[in-house]
Amino acid sequence: MVFKVSVVLLLLLGAPLLPLQAGVAEEVQKAEDFVPPPPPPPPPDFHPKGKGGRSGDAAIWRVFSMLTPSERKSMMELQAKDPDEFRMQLQAKVDALRKMEREREQKLKALVEAYHGASPAERPAIEAEITAMVRERYQKRLDENRRYLEETKRRLERLSQELAKREKNADRAIQATVKRRLERPEKITPP
Repeated sequence: MVFKVSVVLLLLLGAPLLPLQAGVAEEVQKAEDFVPPPPPPPPPDFHPKGKGGRSGDAAIWRVFSMLTPSERKSMMELQAKDPDEFRMQLQAKVDALRKMEREREQKLKALVEAYHGASPAERPAIEAEITAMVRERYQKRLDENRRYLEETKRRLERLSQELAKREKNADRAIQATVKRRLERPEKITPP
């Protein structure tokens, strides 16, 4: 009985939908025929991610923050004069940093292997060397984080000052914009 009622309801409800289903079929066909445009090319400053999917931004900041103030100044001047040479030099410094880190990691792995193969009498000396290496690297990272935090605070202060200045001059800026708009007629674009 329930089956018969369901079939009847489907037939009754399905009849008025036939014209709609035809329209849906046309839309589906249009959607299948649609070919999306190719993605836009990357921006000029685009740098693909490095090995392991990491972008080089963090390494670039780390290298730049490790430079002395005079080296940083000369690099900024080079960037203004010859951006390509600047990128090449900075990338060379990033590559050197990564090479040094890889070598350090390999040495640490070798020490760990030596520790596991050493006698109980030799282990404390190897453990002390491993601890010293890890402590040194950890301290360098803390120093880098501290420099980054200080730079972020300086940038935040500059941005806060800029915002306060803009808030203070908001009425003058608004009036200047209104005056400029009223001085010349706007182009009216047809709908």
